[in-house]
Amino acid sequence: MTVPTWATGLFPHIELTKDQLSRLESIRLDAGVSDESMELHIQTHPECTKMLQRKLFWEIKDSNPSAPDEMILMHLFYSRLLTAKQQGFGLLGVSAKDVTDKANPPRSLLEAIHAVMIQRDMRTVDDFADAVVKDEESIPSIVPTSPSLEWVADRIAAVLQEKHPRSTVSHRVSE
Repeated sequence: MTVPTWATGLFPHIELTKDQLSRLESIRLDAGVSDESMELHIQTHPECTKMLQRKLFWEIKDSNPSAPDEMILMHLFYSRLLTAKQQGFGLLGVSAKDVTDKANPPRSLLEAIHAVMIQRDMRTVDDFADAVVKDEESIPSIVPTSPSLEWVADRIAAVLQEKHPRSTVSHRVSE
């Protein structure tokens, strides 16, 4: 399968199977959506935010197998809080005002992050990713919605929401 044009520019954390790529391309063609619009929609989709959090989690876990999952999740939370600060927001009720670009966040911030993780019962990377996406729903989107294309967005979401093992092939792989 040849990789669709819109898929060649996707961020590396967006891992799609050949079947997903084929179905997404079919949806794009049926709807008459441009390659550029499809790429932007996929890259900014909440499911791709979840893919990023899972990929980062496993990269950290693979390089530090003895690290407790809770510590990795706290690291991800802090990292995501850095991004939220750049956009002028907090994350999951944690203020970004004490966030610095340093690798060692203040103890008070780590305690706030830990408290939120306990309060929201975030025990897995999926729990964390789901909470981030839900929290970010309140942030105004940079991508304007088109009511006439809601059926397209719904079909794309269904394809992206499919769960895959860590060994999912990259969208950059073609045969």
